[in-house]
Amino acid sequence: MILLPKGFVETCCAGYFWNIKRKQLYSLKKAGTLTALKHVSGNSWNNGEGGYYVSHQGRKYKLNDSYLAKLTEGTEEFPVHHRYYK
Repeated sequence: MILLPKGFVETCCAGYFWNIKRKQLYSLKKAGTLTALKHVSGNSWNNGEGGYYVSHQGRKYKLNDSYLAKLTEGTEEFPVHHRYYK
């Protein structure tokens, strides 16, 4: 189990965590390190709202700023599920 510092909230996509204090999205890598993701500002190409592009199960999603603003601080322990490939 990996323990994250206070202020991190789990998002709808596994492996991505929102830092409430810094207002920054982080990706949890396999080695247990947190990597900050680049924010995309809103323009006419991405429907006018800023956010972050993430990949979950081979599909590309956009986590909008409005969705991330709704996240509140909850538990600080998140279980890590290990996948075993045959």
